[in-house]
Amino acid sequence: MRFDDEDPDERDDALPRRRRRRMLVGGALALAGLSVGAFLVMRDRGDKPVAVPVVTESATVPDTLAPAPEIPFVFPQPGPNDFPDFGSDYQGEKLEMLGRRTTADGIAVTLQKIDWGGLQGRFGGGIIVDGPARAVHPITSATTPPPSVPVSSGEGAPALPAPVPPGFPGDSNGWVPPDWCNATNGLRVTMSHGDSIGTAQAQLFDGVANDVMATMFSSGYAEGHPFRVLVLQVSKGVTVASVRFSDGAQDHSSAENGFVILASMGKTVTRFGLTLTVDGVERDVLSTELVQQGNAAWIKGCTPPPPVLPAAGAQPTEAAAAEGLIRERFALLFDQSIPAGDKPADLLDDRTGVDDALQALASGPFGDASVTAEYVIDELVFTSPTEAWFRYTISTTVGVFSDRFGIARLNNGVWQIVRAVLCQDLAFAGAPCNPDVLPIQPPAAATQG
Repeated sequence: MRFDDEDPDERDDALPRRRRRRMLVGGALALAGLSVGAFLVMRDRGDKPVAVPVVTESATVPDTLAPAPEIPFVFPQPGPNDFPDFGSDYQGEKLEMLGRRTTADGIAVTLQKIDWGGLQGRFGGGIIVDGPARAVHPITSATTPPPSVPVSSGEGAPALPAPVPPGFPGDSNGWVPPDWCNATNGLRVTMSHGDSIGTAQAQLFDGVANDVMATMFSSGYAEGHPFRVLVLQVSKGVTVASVRFSDGAQDHSSAENGFVILASMGKTVTRFGLTLTVDGVERDVLSTELVQQGNAAWIKGCTPPPPVLPAAGAQPTEAAAAEGLIRERFALLFDQSIPAGDKPADLLDDRTGVDDALQALASGPFGDASVTAEYVIDELVFTSPTEAWFRYTISTTVGVFSDRFGIARLNNGVWQIVRAVLCQDLAFAGAPCNPDVLPIQPPAAATQG
């Protein structure tokens, strides 16, 4: 019967019957779905009914369950229907206390250690593996795995270790960076003053450079009364330290567990002076003299030494004059203020592909930088009366490139720079000679690769 053909008066009477029929049909379907002995009727080619048993999976739960494997702790992640937990600056086990102090101004500071190694073993995948190797320069043949930093689900996540400066590849004849080059653990700092509470994290080292390494923190800006905290990681000989900030504020405190906590009201400043008492002797240190990750002093101390020049051999008759001549011709070769046509043609021992490479450099992205480049020989040694090895530095507007190596040879009474010196620098600037050359490395590099 079509719906339109129904008597309107019969519709209300039919609704209960339809509901009952649907409930019966639904219950029958449910029983059929759970039945283990259900049969599916199929027909063979002769249209003869064939009963094929269909085995369904049992929903029975065993009475005993195997012990569940231990699940490592992971930071909580809200589900799609859960109210999100925004976490905190740290989520993990209780941290080791390193120091605590409250200044006369009421600035309270607490230092705690974040054990990167412990977190790596405890939390497994809940870490970010990054940063340099702990004990050996990362570019060397290090076997110690890098430290790890715990993931934070809220603001104030730990700062990742700063990258180690590039150095010469290889093990650098067993060279190992100082213990203040690479951070090995983290430092958690909580600081408060009045209604202001702040947290921060920094890096910890196994040692310090020149008795002290400093980290500045600040808080209180949101409440309108900023204050700053200066944490000093110091050597064992340091007993007391004081600070003089550039705005005139001062503070002093004794060392505890290798740390000195200094603080004062005021905004963060970039210049300050320290007075350290080291083994009973006071010593002044300016903030500009401190070794900080990434500054020139840190890069110098944490970069592997370059391979040494070859040992000196038999010397020319006039060694000093010969060295002066080599330096003069080397400077003339790279003097961009003199057109190539006005230079002696015998500065190089071979000019194959050089002129085309120079034209490519002039029209390339580093053409302007090459015009202002300055080349200086830092060290020179004669390996024989007719050959000299030297180490040089290139200073440009895009950077300084040191520890580059070259060779000069005496040919027919004239000291010439070998072609590979100029071509290796042209290739470095994206304009290689044809045929190209390999960078010049002294023989000692073979033991450092």
